[in-house]
This record gives sequence, structure tokens and C-alpha cells, in this order.
Amino acid sequence: VTLAGYAYAHLLGRVRRLELQVAVHLLMSIGAAFSLPFTAPDITVSETLDPALEVLQILLTTAGLPCLVLAGTSTLTQLWWVRCRPTRTPYRLYAASNAGSLLGLLLSTLVFDSVLSRIDQGRYWAACFALYGMAMLAAGTLAALGQQPAGAANAESADDKRASRWLWLVLPFCGSVLLLGFTARLTSQF
Repeated sequence: VTLAGYAYAHLLGRVRRLELQVAVHLLMSIGAAFSLPFTAPDITVSETLDPALEVLQILLTTAGLPCLVLAGTSTLTQLWWVRCRPTRTPYRLYAASNAGSLLGLLLSTLVFDSVLSRIDQGRYWAACFALYGMAMLAAGTLAALGQQPAGAANAESADDKRASRWLWLVLPFCGSVLLLGFTARLTSQF
């Protein structure tokens, strides 16, 4: 679903009119909201369908559209940011998105699963999705109002480009080194 969300954002990003992008994304969000609150139905074993395919079918029909819309959001908001501020980099939004995903994963696993029932989790998820929809409406409206003309040039100097290329090389390397160091430390303790 994540890959489909990226493809959706890529295709929608090719639309020239930002207002149309915002409208389509909001319509997709409203459509996704009608499938909420979703809770997994009681699963019964089917003798005619492979269990893995049955679980995939349940996930796609209950959470597919909301997850597709959410997966495309980061890419779309970065694109909108660039259209409003062509000289500024949008990648801190990507970092914030990753931090939010990690926080959500930790909270879901450590707090919500142990405190809330499945039905309450679905209700809270629906309420948070409604807040998301309002935030996207505000962000899309601000982006549409603040977009730069199509010919706005990126005034990045040659030194800035070299520094940017250097950062693109060094920063992923740092993440890989930290992961390798953490893994080595963790596995050497047992």
C-alpha cells in the first residue's frame, strides 16, 4: 500500500494546477474517512482461499484506502512546499514524517494496544484521521494561496549544490553506520 501511495502522489504531483491536486487529495481523504472506524472483522478460516490471501484481502478492504492516502501525504506536502518556497529544501518534512511514524509505531505497540480495546482504537484512529483531514485542508489551502509562479527560479549557488551533494552522500552513510554499530553491540551482548 505504501508503494501505491507513492505512485498516487507521483501521478497527482504531475497535475499542474495545485488547487486541483489539493481538491483530489481532499476527496480521497473524505472517501477514506467513510471506511472508518475500521476494525478487523472476526476472521474465519476459509477452505477455498489461501489464509495469506484472505488476510491481505481483509487488510485491503478495511485499511487500504486510508493507508494509501496517508502514504501519499508526505510526498504531496513536500511537493506543495517546493511550489510555495522553491529556494528552500522540503526534506525536513520527510524527517518529521519519519519521526512521527516511529512515534506512532512505538505508542501503538507500547501504549494503545495494552490500554484500549480494539473498538476504541478504531474510534481514536477515526478521530485522528478527521484531524488529519482538517490539517491537510489547511495545508493545501495555504499552499494554493502561497504558490510561486511556475517560472520561479531556484537561486541555489554552485557552492550550495556541492554542499547538498555532499550531504546526500554523508547523511545516509551516518544512518548505516549507526545501524551497523547498534546491531553489532546488540548481538555481541548475548
